[in-house]
Amino acid sequence: KSTEDSKPGTTIMPIIVLSDKTQVTLFCNKAAYPVYITIGNLPKDIHNKPSQRGQILLGYLPTTKLEHISNKAACHCTLADLFHACMSAILLPLHRLGVEGMEMESGDSVVRRVHPIFAAYVGDYLEQGLVAGGITSLSQLTGREHGDICYILLGLIIDMRLPNGLSSGPLVRAVRALMDFLYLAQYPIHSDESLAAMEDALQRFHDNKDIFIVLGVCTDFNLPKLHFLCHYLLFIYRFGTTDNFNTEYTERLHIDFAKEAYCASNCKDEYPQMTLWLEQKEKVLRHEQYIQWCENSRPPLHTINPIHFKHARHIHMSQYPSAKAVPFKRLAEWYGANNFCDCLAHFITQHNHSRASCRELEELSALIPFAFHTVSVYHKAKFWENTFSLYHHASDDYDVLYVTPSRLDKRGYEIPG
Repeated sequence: KSTEDSKPGTTIMPIIVLSDKTQVTLFCNKAAYPVYITIGNLPKDIHNKPSQRGQILLGYLPTTKLEHISNKAACHCTLADLFHACMSAILLPLHRLGVEGMEMESGDSVVRRVHPIFAAYVGDYLEQGLVAGGITSLSQLTGREHGDICYILLGLIIDMRLPNGLSSGPLVRAVRALMDFLYLAQYPIHSDESLAAMEDALQRFHDNKDIFIVLGVCTDFNLPKLHFLCHYLLFIYRFGTTDNFNTEYTERLHIDFAKEAYCASNCKDEYPQMTLWLEQKEKVLRHEQYIQWCENSRPPLHTINPIHFKHARHIHMSQYPSAKAVPFKRLAEWYGANNFCDCLAHFITQHNHSRASCRELEELSALIPFAFHTVSVYHKAKFWENTFSLYHHASDDYDVLYVTPSRLDKRGYEIPG
């Protein structure tokens, strides 16, 4: 804000730095610690996709364990100092450029005065330094599995009997408020109503959190992560939704920038070879894009407007149908699909005459002839409704449509389809 006020007309470029340690070999315990960089000016649909190359490799951090330092506390402090020294050296040029600015040419050939300002660091090193392993012994858990665990937490405690005849009401309200805050914070798009709901959920948790002290779960709430919940709303206002800073995006980048690069080396003094291989690969990909652009008669570059992005519904079905050649008459008897022919004719007419009125659609539907009398039936279909009225975190979030024919139960009673 101070830069925009003092230098009107300048372009602010928020710098987002990501890092995550990964194993590059199954044996020998060799690891790589890549650091990636992206900018907040890119639409979320682009910089969250590795194929769009919205994130680039910035460097590699040392992965030494400093085993020659026998004192464990001194070793941890030295590792932390080494990490901060390396990150300070990497981000040092941003300090001067963020204040003074620099001229940059964008894709539309317009030169702008840009101020690259370090905005966010996405990583798990600081959390590992404070809490190692957490309260659970589970390991190798994915984000989806953590989400599945959260689904059952409220059901586990809703009828729990507390000691000394304590009421479970405050415990249920506290856990429910925390779960509400967790899921609201993961929305890909926020409004004033959703942010107000987040604030209300956090306040409800603070109103009922004393039950954990009464039960002896903890003695106080001086937890860094718990305190950080108070800053979520401010950070969402300033930096956007929380899925912009998800460490899951770096997992796919490890394949291209760490594991494949390591396999291309001779596994000895690998970092100079990895950086050289990645530099050559980047040049080849850039030249390949230029060749494709020339072969397509050099179409003009268009400006991407995230407001105009289309989030169309898409459906996934099995390759083979569950039932083949089902007659029209059986559809009503087995599946309860009454008036199937009329609905199919109306759909075909509406697809071919999208601008027709309702009366015209009815008249044209009556003229549709059917040269077939059987159809294939699929008993299961997955569809992704990419609206933002509810939270859709990943491609695994979908709805399933089930269809079952009528059948007889064990007692011989008919169960309708």
